[in-house]
Amino acid sequence: MSTQGKALGDRYVIRLYQPSDWRQLIEFVNCAWPDSPLMRDEKRIIWRLFENPENPKDSYPLLLIWQGKKIVAQTGWLPFRLFFAGKIIEACWGIDLLVLPEHRRRGLAELFAKKRASMYPVWLSSGLTEASFKLSAKIERPVIGKINTAVKILDMGNFIEQRYNLKLKPFTAAISSIHRAINAIGRKFLNTGIEVQAIEGVTRGLAKFLEDVYSGDIIAPIRTPEWLDWRFFGCPIAEYIMLEARRNKLTVGYAVLRIEEKNRTGHLVDMLTAPDDQDAQKGLLCNAADFLSQKKVARFSCTFLSSLIEKGLHKSGFGERPYKKNLIINPESQPELRDYRLWHVTAADSDIEGF
Repeated sequence: MSTQGKALGDRYVIRLYQPSDWRQLIEFVNCAWPDSPLMRDEKRIIWRLFENPENPKDSYPLLLIWQGKKIVAQTGWLPFRLFFAGKIIEACWGIDLLVLPEHRRRGLAELFAKKRASMYPVWLSSGLTEASFKLSAKIERPVIGKINTAVKILDMGNFIEQRYNLKLKPFTAAISSIHRAINAIGRKFLNTGIEVQAIEGVTRGLAKFLEDVYSGDIIAPIRTPEWLDWRFFGCPIAEYIMLEARRNKLTVGYAVLRIEEKNRTGHLVDMLTAPDDQDAQKGLLCNAADFLSQKKVARFSCTFLSSLIEKGLHKSGFGERPYKKNLIINPESQPELRDYRLWHVTAADSDIEGF
C-alpha cells in the first residue's frame, strides 16, 4: 500500500512485516530506542511479536512504513480472542507504535490506525504513555475506563526501609515482626476450603477450568493453555510463578506472580476465577501474599481493570493507588463493549506490565 504523507513530496509505503525485513527492523529499533536495552532486546521482539500462539498463520502482527529502503515507522499488535455476550470475537492489542522524529506530524499514526481497523473488528490499547494517550484522544478513540493499581503492604519494616532509605535495622525488624504476626492472625481465621500450589506448567485441571470459566456478561480476553505457556513459561525477559487453586481436587482458578527485586515488590500479573467464586479469589490472594512474604517482599501490587477481582482485592487489604493509564477502544466497535463494569483486564494483557 503506497500513500502520500501530509508533507508534500514525501512518499511512503505501508505493508506487513516479512522475514526478509529483519535486518532493517533491527536497525530501525536500535535507532528509535537508543537508550532502552529492553526495547532493543531481539529475544523479546521475537517472543512478543512472532511467537504468540494467537498470531494468524499467514502473516505477522507488525506494520511497517517505509520511505525508500528505510523503515521510518512501525506499529505492532497482539491478536487475541475476546469473550463478549456469550460469543468469541477476534480482537487485538495495539503496541509499540513508533515514528522516527523527522517523520512525525505527517499522519502516519492515523494511517496505521485505519489499516489495523480494516483487519480487526475490535482493537484496544492501554495508552501507556502521555503521548500515545493524547494521540488516541486526537483520533477520537473512546476510553472504556481507568486501569487501576491496588497495593498491599506485606512487610511494613522492609517497606519503611526502602521508602525512606532508613538504616534503623532493629527498629524496622521489630515493625516487620509485629506486622507479620497481625497478618498471620488474620489468615488463621480464613477458611475457604481452597488448596493452592505452585505449578511449573499448565495442568490438565487448569486446561479444563479454562474451557468452562467463560460465561455470563463478562468481557475478557480468552486464556488458553497455549497462551499461558507462551506468556508466562516462555517469556525470555521475566520469571513468573503460577499458582493453581483447587477445591475438592477440581481447579477453580489461577494466579501469576512476578517479583521485582529492585524495590522488593511482588506483582499479581494475572488472576482468573469464576466471577462469583469469592473463596477461590481469597485463597489465591492469601497464598500469594504468604509466598511473597517468605521471599522477603515488602509490598504486593496488582494492576487491573476488573470488577471481577476488585472486590476481592479490597477485602484482602489492598488499597488503590493512582495509575494514569486507560483502556481505549476503536470508535467502530460495538457500544456495548464500552461498559467498564463488565471488563476483566490484567497486567498480563497488552503491554500494561511494561514489556
